[in-house]
Amino acid sequence: DKGKHERLVSELDSIERVEEEAVAAMKRYLSHGTGIITYATILSIFLQKYQMYYLRTKARWQGIRRCVQRYYEGEDIVSIAVSQRKSPYLVARSILEDHLSYTYPQSVAKKMVSKLMRNPSLIEDDILREQIEKCIDLDLHCSPYFDYIRRFVGAEYEHILQEKLRNRGIPHQSEDDLKEEGMDKTPDVRLLVPVDISKQSVTWIDSKASFGDPISHEKHNQQQIQQYVDRY
Repeated sequence: DKGKHERLVSELDSIERVEEEAVAAMKRYLSHGTGIITYATILSIFLQKYQMYYLRTKARWQGIRRCVQRYYEGEDIVSIAVSQRKSPYLVARSILEDHLSYTYPQSVAKKMVSKLMRNPSLIEDDILREQIEKCIDLDLHCSPYFDYIRRFVGAEYEHILQEKLRNRGIPHQSEDDLKEEGMDKTPDVRLLVPVDISKQSVTWIDSKASFGDPISHEKHNQQQIQQYVDRY
């Protein structure tokens, strides 16, 4: 329901990082008698807005140099991030890149950052390693944990989708089946017999582990969807 989505987004618009604020907004919205919209759905919408906020502000944020300096002055990275209402993971990543730039050329340091943020146990500096591990543990929205969770949720719902199709006796091919046939662009399932849904003939289904808001469809999924339309 587009109207319900817009009302919920207006509740969350002023929220940047603090989860307590998000929970309060969710409770206010749920108290309005929204019916079928679940807490999990509202949380998914909030997490999308959370990530979009940081991606949008990261490029124009001018305070990162001061954050790096505060770390060298002995301040804890999490405290720095909270005071700036920024992602602990992204602040830690910037500090790590600066730390590596004293030893390696900038181009090399940038490549190393991604590897070390995925596996912080490889960071040689004990204090920096401990603080980055703490940032990763606390930041469930921008850290690698978010990608892990999304992949696991995606795999779970792909399994649920195929199970429902089998239970209804709808013949289909899985993504693995399609790849074995040499297909390079593959939805989660291809329906071998088209199914009519809302007067539309459906020949394939692709499950997403996130809320399908207009921005996701128009800016992120449209190109992928068009490839499936052209092929299937």
